[in-house]
Amino acid sequence: MCFSVLFCFSPGTITGNSQTGFSNPTDFLPRYLKSVLELKAYVNESAGQFELTPVDITSAIIVDLSLATEHTAGLTRREQQQSSSKSKAADGANVIVFHVCNHNSNLISWAVMGSYAAKSLPSTQLVAMEHPVWLQHFVQHKSNSLYPLLGFVQDARFWRSVSLDTSVTNTLQVWNAWQKQKKSSLLFSSSGGGAAAGVGGSSSGGSATVSDTKSGGGGGGDSQQLFDPFPAIDERLIAVYMRRLISPVALIRQGSVDH
Repeated sequence: MCFSVLFCFSPGTITGNSQTGFSNPTDFLPRYLKSVLELKAYVNESAGQFELTPVDITSAIIVDLSLATEHTAGLTRREQQQSSSKSKAADGANVIVFHVCNHNSNLISWAVMGSYAAKSLPSTQLVAMEHPVWLQHFVQHKSNSLYPLLGFVQDARFWRSVSLDTSVTNTLQVWNAWQKQKKSSLLFSSSGGGAAAGVGGSSSGGSATVSDTKSGGGGGGDSQQLFDPFPAIDERLIAVYMRRLISPVALIRQGSVDH
């Protein structure tokens, strides 16, 4: 069976639920944040910039885009030709990739994440350490949660890497078109009272937007505001993750409490 258009969903760095903080305890971020608690220290590195996309946001957007068949199939030929995320499948079908990941405007550094973690736990003194100092402290505590990944964390280049410049314009255009037609989304409350808490960078359900400019003839263009469903990687989100790590229920589920 030959398809004229195939759609591929490419997620970013998937992290824990943005509302509950639940996550896979063996993923890197939960391991790292737990080690911050155990070592009372975090890596004070500002050069590394990376994105995080909560699992609940990722799954909801993928479901929405999967249901938006009328709009995905109705992408204009010009939009498909201009898309930097378009390629050909082996059978000749057009492949349109929807990147489901946070914007580069929402990138965060290890130093900023550490400061957010410290603010979320004012009663716990967390020390900011440069990587060489942190690594010496780290290897002296082999029981910490991150130690199984020593091979990664001992390389300073890992902490200074920067996420790729990924365009999500295609994703936002189709997702917003779907919302306009159906006025329904897993990212919105069933009461229709706006975005779910924490979505779009606002815990109060504000309609965060991003500007999308479509170029037209003669160099002109139409600017439209697109609702941005991706949450900010901010103090609130990191606080949710930290609180989950110190929750007795979370610790029991992760096998870190004797019971």
